[in-house]
Amino acid sequence: MALSRSSLLMVKDQVLPLVQKELAAIQIPPIEQKHISCILGHVDFRIEGTHVQQLKFGKSDIVIGKDEITVSIDVPTFHMHIDKWSFNGHCPIHMHGSGNADAHGDGVHVSLSISVGRDGAGRPVVKCRGCQVHLNGIHLQVHGSKWDFFIRLFKGIVETQIKKAVNNAGGQICSAITEVSHELLSQLPTQVTLPGDRFALRFPLADPPTQFTPEFVTLGIKGEIVDIKSPLEYPVPPQPHAYNITGEMLQIAVNQYLPDSGLHALFHSGLLDVYVTDKDLPAWSPLRLNTSSWAWLIPSLQKRWPDRPMRAHLFPTHMPKCEFIPQQGMAIHGDYAFEMDVLLANGSAVNVFELDVALSTSMVVRVALNGTQLQVTGAISEATRLELSIVETLIGRFDLKPVEKILNILLDEIVIPMLNVPLKQGILIPLVQGLTLKQPLLLFEPRFCVVSSDFSFTL
Repeated sequence: MALSRSSLLMVKDQVLPLVQKELAAIQIPPIEQKHISCILGHVDFRIEGTHVQQLKFGKSDIVIGKDEITVSIDVPTFHMHIDKWSFNGHCPIHMHGSGNADAHGDGVHVSLSISVGRDGAGRPVVKCRGCQVHLNGIHLQVHGSKWDFFIRLFKGIVETQIKKAVNNAGGQICSAITEVSHELLSQLPTQVTLPGDRFALRFPLADPPTQFTPEFVTLGIKGEIVDIKSPLEYPVPPQPHAYNITGEMLQIAVNQYLPDSGLHALFHSGLLDVYVTDKDLPAWSPLRLNTSSWAWLIPSLQKRWPDRPMRAHLFPTHMPKCEFIPQQGMAIHGDYAFEMDVLLANGSAVNVFELDVALSTSMVVRVALNGTQLQVTGAISEATRLELSIVETLIGRFDLKPVEKILNILLDEIVIPMLNVPLKQGILIPLVQGLTLKQPLLLFEPRFCVVSSDFSFTL
């Protein structure tokens, strides 16, 4: 999955109010100082209620580095108000006074370093690795008592305390960003159950999970379909593929590993083994699974086993493979065996012939929004290639055309509709809360497909 720089700028704009909130929450603890001199004598000074009064952000930007994202923010307007200052002077004459004050900043610069990792379950983890807050300077303006010149004795101390508190706000900002990202991402699932509850789509982050380029951040996700009852990992390692195919803000590229892992799970589950008897055929089928129906094609079959029911068995001899067809969709290629049995009165079966079947089917895949989730649906449309050859027979050579006809009926009326039930229901992929896709598109390339979309995001 690739996130463009423009998408990160959008996320940055959502983070700015969070940074602003933490800066606005800065509180300076009460300051108490004592001053003793031979001229002034003993002076007690106290300042309290120092808080941010006005805060305005200026320019902000991001830089995608080698292993992190740096967010820089300028705060040209930064004003603080001091609710109360007071002093008591035990000098040759007793003096006391109180008032308030304002502190005007010369500008604040904030720099955040953001990294992306993964937790133990494979969920993304966004961490603020560091936050530097620098207040360029502060100027104190005192209001109140006629003795307010005394506060100027402590002006440097007050300004230093304010600068120290502002510059230490980086820890609060980091904690707030990490906490909010944890709330958004910690509930993301890394697995969804597919229709029928037999298979699941897993999509944990890979390790290491991220790659950084000047214009994109990519998250490596290992998408895999497994059999929940007996999860066997697809033994072929995923192959890398290109990113930034369309230039959209979000791009989710899927290579052949994902659909092939699903075919691997189906192959080992035994669900691609299909047995068909006469009752499974549509009523309009001219060729029935009974030896009498085959008498015109293979007379020896009816002569040897007169008027006996038959059973067809189609099963893959090797795991089928997927192929992406540019601008079209997908194709699934497989080698199958087609066996025909005669069912005897004693309950046993005789295998009368076996064929090799080279089969290819075309598949249409679509993506759409379903509420706050991305829905991926599919449908196998037709058999685009069907080649038969005899492997073994007890009844001699025979014409394969009628067999091809019944095999097409079997595929069109039984096998393909069976597979299309879960495919048409589709897979619902959850999105991060606050993320809204805008007209997602699906593009097919020779070795992968990519779902791309612009999006909006709100915290």
